[in-house]
Amino acid sequence: MPLALLLSLLLAPADRPPLLISAGDNPAEWQGGRLDAELKHSGAGSIRWEHATSERLQMVGVPTDWSQRGALRFRVHNAVATGSSFMVIIASENPATEGGDYWMAPVRLDFTGWKTITLPLRTLSAARTPRGWDQVNSLLLTASGWDQKVDPRAVVHLDQVELVDWVGPLLTDEELLTAFDLDLPALAPVKARLAAGDLPGARQA
Repeated sequence: MPLALLLSLLLAPADRPPLLISAGDNPAEWQGGRLDAELKHSGAGSIRWEHATSERLQMVGVPTDWSQRGALRFRVHNAVATGSSFMVIIASENPATEGGDYWMAPVRLDFTGWKTITLPLRTLSAARTPRGWDQVNSLLLTASGWDQKVDPRAVVHLDQVELVDWVGPLLTDEELLTAFDLDLPALAPVKARLAAGDLPGARQA
């Protein structure tokens, strides 16, 4: 494991305030939806997205630098548990490649009411070669494509879109110990215990 990655896991920053992308109460920020001042998770309203009217919901003027946080979080209200889905597409276009460059994740509409969706950025699937989390071009939600079938019954509300810290799962003892340079003379006892399959002994060495 690279030392920089190890340090980032061991020395993760304390939980910081979210970076707000959209409060969900400004319809000018979104194409494909409209403001609903009645149904909201917080603030003055949410963005109502009717799949029968528009298959896509896209943010206008999305912030370009997402590299300072580890996850995208938003609140979704679903009226009917249709079992259909929409894809979250985060584009980072690379002029060196042909076709779209983006990360993606599905959200299945198998619930009703409000639900908080958290998408750790490092777990998203990449298409082709996105340039980087500091070079984001757009945020798109689409109910079509990727073998999805648009369900006209689907009516969702989007609110409080933000970037948040995400530390992720902690290292196991074995992963932590093997991440160090075990060829260092001072770590010879640890290396010997691990080679013998003695993890408790390696922890104490």
